[in-house]
Amino acid sequence: MTSGEVNDAVAYGRERDELLSRIVVRLDDDPAILAAWLAGSLGRGNADSLSDLDLWIVVDDDRILEIAVDPVAFVHSIMPTIMEIHAPEIAPPGGAYLLTWIDGQNGPQQVDWYWQPASKAIRPGQTRLLFERRAIPVAASPQRLSPPDLERAVDQAMRDSLQMAFVATKYARRGNAWTTTGQMVHLAACIGTAEWLLRHGSAPDFDDRARLSLPESIPVTFEDRRAWIRQSLDRVIALLNDRQPSTLADMADAIRAVERWLEATAADED
Repeated sequence: MTSGEVNDAVAYGRERDELLSRIVVRLDDDPAILAAWLAGSLGRGNADSLSDLDLWIVVDDDRILEIAVDPVAFVHSIMPTIMEIHAPEIAPPGGAYLLTWIDGQNGPQQVDWYWQPASKAIRPGQTRLLFERRAIPVAASPQRLSPPDLERAVDQAMRDSLQMAFVATKYARRGNAWTTTGQMVHLAACIGTAEWLLRHGSAPDFDDRARLSLPESIPVTFEDRRAWIRQSLDRVIALLNDRQPSTLADMADAIRAVERWLEATAADED
């Protein structure tokens, strides 16, 4: 980012934080709202200035139906919006969901609103509590997988990683940088899943998949893209060698096949 872009992002983040403060005051004034917390990157503590607000609200059971029928009316009772998207399929059980944009000096602020009845509310770990009028149970940490289940999950993540290394190379060879980048991101997520499993012994949520660092800009040349895929493959091999040597032995032929594919593709380009 340039210094101007950094300043803009900081201002955007400051405006988001001020917006959250206004929302919390209004929620806390409503006796039917029993608790609220932030999920997403702000809840996990790894947000940046451009992160959105993922706001979870626990509502008295007698009030939840009214909100579920018309969540826009609830939000508009707090502040105006410039856009809403209904997606009831991702609402918590017995609750409601609404995506909104709220106008701001530095760009629209996105707030994802999740409402749930108090009788069904459980606060996940890695969330940031905003207030709590009634104690809400906190979900237990994800249960560790049994050794056989963990080995199978790691095995699958490694197989997915090898498959994506093969596919990403194929798209790189076709010369489509944008499509290749999408495959590279998918490859990074597969490797991140394996890393999470090996580090924590439990299955990751979607947002927990630590992504392998991508280049700051899309690699323009085929050789740049191929070099990144090669580095990713080396990371898979290192993970297997350090933590799952039996899986490495089982996949040795597949790994060599992907390595030959990378080498042959490079020779074709030459």
